[in-house]
Amino acid sequence: MTAPMIACWRAEDATAIISNEALEGHEGIFLATHSPITDFEVSGSHGGEIEGRDETALLDVLADGTRRHAFCVVQGEPGSGKSHLIRWLSIKWPSNNDVKLLLQRADGSLEGALRQMRERLPLEFQDLFDNMGRRHRATDRGRANLLLSNLANALHPDHFDPPLEDAEWCRTFLPGELIDLPVIKRHWKGPSRILGLMEGKGDGEGAERNSQSASFNVFDIEELASHCGAVFNSGVKGPTERLARRLIEEAGYIAELRESGWTADEIAAEQADKIATTMKLVAALNRRRNDAVQNLLGVSAEGLKTLFRQIRVALAERGQRLVLLLEDITSWEGIDDSLIDVLVTNAETRGADGISDMCPLISVVGVTPGYYKKLHGNYRARITHEINLGAAQQDGELQDVATLRDGGDRVRFVSRYLSAVRAGPGLLDTWRNDLRQDRNAAPPNRCDHCPVKERCHATFGDASGIGLFPFTEAALDRFFEALNDNDNGMTWKTPRGVL
Repeated sequence: MTAPMIACWRAEDATAIISNEALEGHEGIFLATHSPITDFEVSGSHGGEIEGRDETALLDVLADGTRRHAFCVVQGEPGSGKSHLIRWLSIKWPSNNDVKLLLQRADGSLEGALRQMRERLPLEFQDLFDNMGRRHRATDRGRANLLLSNLANALHPDHFDPPLEDAEWCRTFLPGELIDLPVIKRHWKGPSRILGLMEGKGDGEGAERNSQSASFNVFDIEELASHCGAVFNSGVKGPTERLARRLIEEAGYIAELRESGWTADEIAAEQADKIATTMKLVAALNRRRNDAVQNLLGVSAEGLKTLFRQIRVALAERGQRLVLLLEDITSWEGIDDSLIDVLVTNAETRGADGISDMCPLISVVGVTPGYYKKLHGNYRARITHEINLGAAQQDGELQDVATLRDGGDRVRFVSRYLSAVRAGPGLLDTWRNDLRQDRNAAPPNRCDHCPVKERCHATFGDASGIGLFPFTEAALDRFFEALNDNDNGMTWKTPRGVL
């Protein structure tokens, strides 16, 4: 017997199977590479219902046919397995009378999410979407200018009734007049960045996968300030000129911190007193972002609530539950508060004597710790089941991933992918079909009939009969320890980092 001298897989199969996105690929690949998600933390108003700390216990509770309402939040760092768990719930959801919708990231946009809903609901509901999310016939630059104009109008101190809490600050500095200047419209990249994140285009390498929040930050204002010099030659005087000068002064300090490795969030948290005007403008822009985006997208908060109410009333008449599995709630930024209003609405609390005309709603949404921190307290209080896939040793640090804490679990995670790559998508597709007839059918393992299995496993090691070639357990441990949090989120100690 000799050790293997050539690869026991095809390159194209490796490319197809080792995917960084849980919602890519077919079910055969997904199930063959699936590692049980366990040891997560459970909380929420009804968290005590989940007797175990594993995915099956969670499914049993959420899919219980007697359940009338659930708002389950799955929290974890980017790449920690939120999407994977949510897709597993979708695949394993019992075949019953529920109307189940798994909303994938698609193109990462609100329009994409609404399109998926329209396509996956019964035909009778499609007309409800006719006036939702109609895209402007404009280029990316044109859409950014429309967003900026909406923000400029919303920053007028008399725009809202009742006035917003910062109306007097806006009256003092007139920020709307500053960002509405032609020179700012031509050069400021902030609105384009926000729209890019909302539409899944990312904010640099790895941004799309890392689910960054589409909110203005201090770096956006630093960049805005770099164009404010032209204000002094434009004839603009008074409040707008004073605002521009303050932003330029503070931008120099922000630039120094950024060049020293500070993140935008760290600057906002620890240096706010030294960049007070910048922080005021960031808050004012983000306070008006949702209204500006809704005007741009043609989707209003009330329109979204009406859409879901109509769907739930119709399903109630048919005696069905609505099950919403949202892999990434950041796709809905711009109307995310309105969406959460929909998800937390318990039909039984809205009708007389506990009888409602709306169907039960079971919802599961994935969020990052950063997004979770921005949830209003009244929303957090209405989370029925909260699943936290990891924990941070101290505040401000990245959370780990419970399923990767143990070296043996990491080896088993890798071995499943190695076995699937050797089998290839075709054989896994056949196995998936067999699985529908025999729930206990094991995934194909080409090691079982390999002529060099004995020497290969003795040299490289194995996990439950699956060879680790071309790695060893020690090599995998070293690879994992080398993962870090300083590479745009691409190599954290998460399942995505391992892949």
